[in-house]
Amino acid sequence: MNHQDTQWINTARAVAVVAVIFLHITVPLVNQFDGASASWWAANIINGSARFCVPVFLMISGVLLLGKDYDLTSFLKKRVVRVVLPFLLWSVIYFLFKSDLTQDLKSILLQFIKAMKSGVEFHLWYVYMILGVYLFVPIINRLTRTAPKKEIYYFLSIWLLITFIGLPGFNKLFTRIDFRYFSGFIGYLVLGYGLTKANISENKRLFLLLLLAGNILTIVLSYFISASQGKFDGMFYHYLTPNVILSSVGLFLWIKNTTIHHPLVAKGIAVISKYSYGIYLSHIFSLGLMSQLGLTINFENTILYVVTNSIICLLLSLLITFLISKIPYGKYVSG
Repeated sequence: MNHQDTQWINTARAVAVVAVIFLHITVPLVNQFDGASASWWAANIINGSARFCVPVFLMISGVLLLGKDYDLTSFLKKRVVRVVLPFLLWSVIYFLFKSDLTQDLKSILLQFIKAMKSGVEFHLWYVYMILGVYLFVPIINRLTRTAPKKEIYYFLSIWLLITFIGLPGFNKLFTRIDFRYFSGFIGYLVLGYGLTKANISENKRLFLLLLLAGNILTIVLSYFISASQGKFDGMFYHYLTPNVILSSVGLFLWIKNTTIHHPLVAKGIAVISKYSYGIYLSHIFSLGLMSQLGLTINFENTILYVVTNSIICLLLSLLITFLISKIPYGKYVSG
């Protein structure tokens, strides 16, 4: 993969991990639904516009992992170990900060094992999901290497179709045909791979339009469904919805066709990309640390509050990940 290919992937990964931080900072604000509040609308706009984060991570994985020539053992050893070791470190860290450690050692260990079944911290769901996806990647990779484009598009067509199943109204159109074999996050990997192989003209205005359309749908539909229930409903925030898929495709293609010319910006993006997994794992810890140390800056303006504290959280998470990587054997667990 040449430098230009690496650069756009770095950009996509860096943008996605920054979006995760924006998303999680605005979650408490969005959950306090008030359709007449400018603060809620600002949080809804930011959060709804950041929903591409997980899909873009997965689409990048599709680009890097599908259509390649590798054997099962080397893939599992390289990919799974790279994900698991940092995950275990941060699971222990979160557990130590959240749990009652005055019990006996056996009780603490049993408590840790129980917590690990579903995740010690809420954002670690992503790791469980990606591990499940990785176990299936060697099979999908074999298919993408041999399947003609029309069969890949066939898979994606059905995958896109079933994203409508959970939407109000559309779910009444489906029978008992079992579509689960085409469902789930694995579709994003195939989508990322398919988009890089398709002959799509470089139309950056169209890509931005797709991004904008998907975001507007997410924001507006989230308001209407929440207003109808009198409380926040995140149905249209879900990653496997047509609106989020639309915005994710738009951003993915726009970044893919954009080159960063400024050397300092490109360097910064490369650094964030390099440590993105560690930033993801540690950013909830950083938010807690910011609160305890008085580093959280409160502004009445919601946008200013979110942007400022997201930057602080990003820099703190980056610093933590970097420092871990510099201790002996730290590169294996830093992320």
